[in-house]
Amino acid sequence: MILLLHGEDTYQAKVKLTAIRQKFLSKHPVDNLAMLLGTDLTGYNLRSVLLAQTLLGGPRLVILSDTLSGASAEVKTALVNLLKSGLPEEVTAIFYETQPFDKRQSLFKLLNQPKQAEEFIPLGGVALRRVVQGLAQKRGVAINPAVLECLLTKTGGNLWRVENELNKLFAYADGQPVTQATVDLLVTDSLETNIFALVTSALGRDLNSAHRIVATSLLAGEDETRLMGAIAYQLRNLIRISDLKTAGVQMSDGARLTQLPPFVVRANWQITARFQRSQLVRAYQRLAHFDWQIKIGAYDPSDALDLFTLTLATT
Repeated sequence: MILLLHGEDTYQAKVKLTAIRQKFLSKHPVDNLAMLLGTDLTGYNLRSVLLAQTLLGGPRLVILSDTLSGASAEVKTALVNLLKSGLPEEVTAIFYETQPFDKRQSLFKLLNQPKQAEEFIPLGGVALRRVVQGLAQKRGVAINPAVLECLLTKTGGNLWRVENELNKLFAYADGQPVTQATVDLLVTDSLETNIFALVTSALGRDLNSAHRIVATSLLAGEDETRLMGAIAYQLRNLIRISDLKTAGVQMSDGARLTQLPPFVVRANWQITARFQRSQLVRAYQRLAHFDWQIKIGAYDPSDALDLFTLTLATT
């Protein structure tokens, strides 16, 4: 059997992989499990990894991580040939991808078959809330819908971060229901939330708030280049949603068309009512200008970010 687990939602993919591995180990010895990185595969060890038998025999589970993104071209070609010739019946090979990869490659086309490949797309709406509620219940954390929305906003719906924050909330709450005040106290805003507030403040000509958000983000360990990239992403989303509204698209269809989480679409939808599309486009063009100035050495990233924030407020 061959399985491919991939997609942007690496949390859900890891949950699926862990469940498969734990089920296998509940029935078979650990010696029947092999786990390798794609970068560790060679033309010499590939056959032994996939075709070798264990000392006592029985089913084998082979997990190959980031093969599509990290293995050499030689290994990928060898894999295609090996998989086409067929694996032993007792071998289950899982290709687990956590990094972006080129979907035009032959190995992906071979693996990407119905009932064999599963792509994990970031959850939104009811599905996301159901998963987070489930994570909270497993930890004994009582969380009401309003607090749940606050947690999702602060974490950007990133399930890796949601899990970490729930662990903190569980330890702090000590069996008591989690309140919004507790979330505000313990959960810091995600970079996405800070950037949303930064762009909104600057476009609204609230320079004091904009500079405070920049300073807070830098103190939290972000760098200027990453901040400018995140601002560019936020402006692109605002322009896309502005175009959807102009085209008469309903907000309820925005998540499907943009592939953004519904609560992100809802927040951006409301913000676009405050700014003209031309203002958003000018802001994006100015950001591209400062990015180019950094690349040619005219500005260092710190000065460019300061100047861009200032000019954003005069757009």
